[in-house]
Amino acid sequence: MKWFILGLAILLFLAVFQAPAFLVISEAPVRADAVVLFAGGEKGSRDKEADQLLREGFADYLINPATGQIKKRGPDGRLVRLDLKNPVAVSNPSKQLNQQNQKKWFVENTHNEISEAKRLMENLGLHTALLLSSPYHMRRIKYIAESVFLGTGNVRFKLYFVATPHKTSHLKSWIPNIHDLTLILMEYPKIFWFFIYSNFYRATA
Repeated sequence: MKWFILGLAILLFLAVFQAPAFLVISEAPVRADAVVLFAGGEKGSRDKEADQLLREGFADYLINPATGQIKKRGPDGRLVRLDLKNPVAVSNPSKQLNQQNQKKWFVENTHNEISEAKRLMENLGLHTALLLSSPYHMRRIKYIAESVFLGTGNVRFKLYFVATPHKTSHLKSWIPNIHDLTLILMEYPKIFWFFIYSNFYRATA
């Protein structure tokens, strides 16, 4: 019995120790149609990273699904906001996302952002995207995005998951990131909740 308890304690310790590393996903950026930028309060670091990816030629479009803002990289490399005349594409995205939250209270904002990103990409005729957010959010984004974009066997889309900053080796151990404890602990309940409600709700329907 004592060996069972000891083994369980070791497994629990390893699980806790590896908790940050499991959340971090950061693929090297590749050429894609668009960069999809997720909302966050990181003092503009995500926005700068997204703009930089476009300026470096990794994509032609920058999509911010939380606000409905779309930018396009011009021939001179400058980013120009795209004003879509088609009301189906972007009417009032923020209001639309809020309405979705009210109707489907159990669906979190990130899920709504991903659903909106898919809709905008379809309207623009885009099929590949770099999904950009902070490192600890990427595991949950990957789960949700694969469900929304690929959950019905759709092979039209190709997704890449790019964390900001690109170099994340320092995020893959527990001790250097003790200040991120709250953020890490919040991610796991959100992932667990997604797996619960995704069994009876399909945003891709």
